[in-house]
Amino acid sequence: MQSSFERNPKVLSRHRWIGVAGLGFIPGFLWGLHVALLLLFLNPELPLRGAFVPGLAAFYGLFMGLGGACIMVVLARGNLPRARRLLPWGLTLAVLLAALLSGSHASKFAFYLPPGINSRLIRAATLVGGMALILFYTSLLHSFNRRAYGIRSKFGYVALCLVSLSVMAERRLAYRAGPVPIRATIPAPALEPPRLLVVGIEGATLDALLPLAEQGRVPFLAEVLRSGATTRLVPLVPYRRLAAWATLATGKWPFRHGITDPRRVRLAPVVGEEELQLFPSGVGFVHWGLLGARFRPVQSSDQRALGLWQLLSRREVGCGLIGWPTPPPMSPELRFALAEGFFSGAPDPLLALPPAVAERARLFQVDRQDLDPVILGRFGNDPPLPVQAALATDRWRQGLSLFLLEQQPETRALFVNLPGLATVSSLYAGGLEAAQLEGSEDPEDQRAAEVLAAYYGQLDTFLQELWQRAGEEGLMAIVSPIGFSKPRGLDRLGRWLTGGDAIEGSTDGAPDGVLMLYGDRVNPGTRLADASTVDLVPTLLYGLGYPVARDLDGKVLTGAFDTRWRLQQPLVFIPTYENLTTLDLP
Repeated sequence: MQSSFERNPKVLSRHRWIGVAGLGFIPGFLWGLHVALLLLFLNPELPLRGAFVPGLAAFYGLFMGLGGACIMVVLARGNLPRARRLLPWGLTLAVLLAALLSGSHASKFAFYLPPGINSRLIRAATLVGGMALILFYTSLLHSFNRRAYGIRSKFGYVALCLVSLSVMAERRLAYRAGPVPIRATIPAPALEPPRLLVVGIEGATLDALLPLAEQGRVPFLAEVLRSGATTRLVPLVPYRRLAAWATLATGKWPFRHGITDPRRVRLAPVVGEEELQLFPSGVGFVHWGLLGARFRPVQSSDQRALGLWQLLSRREVGCGLIGWPTPPPMSPELRFALAEGFFSGAPDPLLALPPAVAERARLFQVDRQDLDPVILGRFGNDPPLPVQAALATDRWRQGLSLFLLEQQPETRALFVNLPGLATVSSLYAGGLEAAQLEGSEDPEDQRAAEVLAAYYGQLDTFLQELWQRAGEEGLMAIVSPIGFSKPRGLDRLGRWLTGGDAIEGSTDGAPDGVLMLYGDRVNPGTRLADASTVDLVPTLLYGLGYPVARDLDGKVLTGAFDTRWRLQQPLVFIPTYENLTTLDLP
């Protein structure tokens, strides 16, 4: 006697489709669990307690499981035996993708993840990769030989999939954060520190500066090259602008200072209220993995390490900040602070302090129509609008810097960032490189080289004026965390396919930035080996006469300073500057 399923073709067909979808759900669910575990690795500050971890696993497991079910329905087209044959390959693909994704992110985010958890992720990815190879070999044998999967093969698939999850989970759960920094007493410098000027010039590179200096286009920077110390600055990889500037300011890698992305993300309410910073890349995660998420911009309270201006302010050194890329609100310890967003016209009071300085600062605003015709004339007839806009924003910051430095002589450390060169370099760095380094006589390359050279010349004039205001006892640091170069490889091909201009510049491949030190304590004409973004803070602390904290990730570029200063100021170390307050002053 036939069953009701066999008598009713519609019921039989419906259950067949459900079976096919269920077989597709399994590898999708497995892949979703691995994604959730990878998120826990990429965000090691997340608390592993309560319902957060189960909620995260359930959210991505169910989400990706439904996606896997849809894919299986399309591939099998209702054929249940075909779905059964595809299931082992689906499980193999899920484990293989988990291994590749975990291993690639351990390498990509080496500076964004603590070494402890990064090494655990590498080990876990290696073990999961071995399991993926076993699954692949097993699937291949059964497919080529058309062998049926026996009980041992099925058990082996289940066991390896579960072990792949347990390896990732165990490696993550075993991670423990480092100890809390201890409080330290900071000795006073033996000599009065010089006035410090730290000028960020985004996009500056020695590949452009050296030929321009030889041609006499940047006389002050040529003097810095002759009488100062210079090094190429290896950029943060992958380059994330806010993270790079925070690294420059703190002397610590992103996993230490906590600024890894300009935004924080809260996932769907079912996951909880915990915030994420880093996400998987290369698989379009931001398009499908953040559905229902809520975003907020990063704030200064998210930063877990003190910036150099905070260290100096707590040593009772008056500091000012103009346009430095740092999250608001501004530190109340500063004498004045104008965040980068202030210069874009944002009315947020958190972007500037004190209010009196903010009101005065708006009077220095420069529009494109207000630019000096003499300055514009250096860029030829009718300079492009992006060049004029870059000039206007830099001129605003430049005029304000000179004014505040003169009106507030008690400000002993000034940090100012000029972003205009990055804009102009993105338009013309390729043409400058072709004309200066490759000898191109193409009129378009020559025009691009002239525009970018003129912009370097304009910056050179400001740097000279700023140095004259600082006086002979100053210490100037000119820094750029990344440079621009001619597009190459896939980037060049992509620009050509999308109609991009050959004279444009690119940061792909992370071209070197630059660090230039100038002052009475600097060893003249020094060319240092390549330095890193974390080296700026310990080097400046030493140059000012302060001890260097052992918990800084960078090294002191002692070769940048002359012999007299090195004999007079031996290297002194303290455990940390974190938790430093004015109570710690001797």
